[in-house]
Amino acid sequence: MSEKEDTKPDSDSLRCYAAEVGDYVLATKYSDGDPCDHFYVGFVSGYTHHGRYMIVDNEGNNQRGNGFRRVEKLTDNEGRQLVGLMSSIGDRRGPSVWWHLSNIRGVGQDAFCQACKYEKDGACRCDTSA
Repeated sequence: MSEKEDTKPDSDSLRCYAAEVGDYVLATKYSDGDPCDHFYVGFVSGYTHHGRYMIVDNEGNNQRGNGFRRVEKLTDNEGRQLVGLMSSIGDRRGPSVWWHLSNIRGVGQDAFCQACKYEKDGACRCDTSA
């Protein structure tokens, strides 16, 4: 890992990071958490020059060279539950991984469209104009 990845990027110094180096997180390639896109439960190891999170496994192996756009801190229990669900979540059309995390936590379900299970803040794929 380069030295630049070990610290927050200078050009993005005002960005509010959701997680710090060493935090246990759920990370997604894109913000919407589509289960057909790359997601991972691991540890923040640093940041890319363009503000993405570098995530590693228990052995320190990087999980996505270009980083992940969105992360959220997890408890050990939340992480175990998500890892247990991975075979039923990954690479299948269905609720976003953020919906699954919200479901595990038992809070915030009203922030998700009940038809497509994606966040109502723009990731929702339903035609709500009708």
